Amino acid sequence: MIRDLGGRTKIKVEQGRCRLEIEMEGDVDFLADESGIERMGRGASLEIEERIRSQRRRLEVARGQGGQPEYTWFVNRRRRDFDDEARAWLREILPQIFRITGVDADRRVERILAREGTEGVLREIDLIPGDYVQKLYFQELLEQAALSAEELERVIRLAGREISSNHELAELLIEISGEDLDTEAARAAYVAATREIGSDYELRRTLASLVEGHALDAEVLTAILEAAQSIGSDYELAELLRLIAREYPREQPLPPSYAEALATIGSDHEHRRVLSAALQRRNLDREMLDPLLATARDIGSDYELAELLVEICDLYPQDQELPESFFQALDGIGSDYEHRRVLVAVIERPTVTPAEVVAVLDSSRSLGSDYEMAELLVKLVRAYPIDDALRSPFMEALGTIGSKHERERVSAALERSRE
Repeated sequence: MIRDLGGRTKIKVEQGRCRLEIEMEGDVDFLADESGIERMGRGASLEIEERIRSQRRRLEVARGQGGQPEYTWFVNRRRRDFDDEARAWLREILPQIFRITGVDADRRVERILAREGTEGVLREIDLIPGDYVQKLYFQELLEQAALSAEELERVIRLAGREISSNHELAELLIEISGEDLDTEAARAAYVAATREIGSDYELRRTLASLVEGHALDAEVLTAILEAAQSIGSDYELAELLRLIAREYPREQPLPPSYAEALATIGSDHEHRRVLSAALQRRNLDREMLDPLLATARDIGSDYELAELLVEICDLYPQDQELPESFFQALDGIGSDYEHRRVLVAVIERPTVTPAEVVAVLDSSRSLGSDYEMAELLVKLVRAYPIDDALRSPFMEALGTIGSKHERERVSAALERSRE
């Protein structure tokens, strides 16, 4: 437990029958070899108390003349001289305090860098038991050292191996994503480290930080998408896939792994949201549309699927026929109202070919509602001339209407269109 009491820090650590308490105020400078205190700032003080079963040791350090430390040493509450035994105790306990609490992390990393370089800091991190303090040391290393590409890769791999907290690892990786991840090895190490994150939220935002602001190639994006498939939350995965659709270069096709990740989303609403984002990346073509529509077959909601298909009618090039995959996806809509709504969107496109009209009529025969069929046919005859080539499929569709009123309504509209 660490408490900041207006400039005075109190730390308490308990492990079994061992207890360590530290109180520190002001500026305390430690010796480079961490064997003791080098200097105390004005008003500075330090108290360390260790209890192991019935054994109690306590050290009080105050500022002496010229900032020199003055030690007051107690063993089992009895004052003793600060002798060699006390100095050995301080030399042993200070590194433990640093590793457990994170006290003086910035200056300690600076000291270790000066003595042993990056390797020394990484070795020290390996000795630190807590995720939070490990993260502090990684952050200080990133800030203080000019890491080579190979060293940065090692830092990422070590962080993924050592830090077990989802939040702390995510926080560190997000910070690392701001570095120049120029090498394929560094980017691969980053994605591999994210696989250690079990939280859907933390994994999504960590992968997102790599997507944003980085020029990703297809290989790195595929690795990101493969890692993303472990996200169990439909919302979090959808948010990541929508971000990728916006950020990935629009002139490049999304890799097959994008559709594979999308297929793991169970929510119809989130599935449709992702498809909408993907569809708006660039001008649609069949090569892009077919694999996305293949995943749309998993959308069970008639409304969500209809919304998607209506959107495609608006986005698909108006001078090109809608592909067969569009009408195959439309067959998955069970609601007569939603089915008819999509067919109307098709015939209201600025340019509709005879082949598309035939496809609309073929699809309409699955409508069970006389009203919905009549509504569709009335709109069709108003939008498109029913010539000899279309008369046969049109009359077949009209023949499925059982209601005399609805049949007559369509026939009247057909007659008016001829006039």
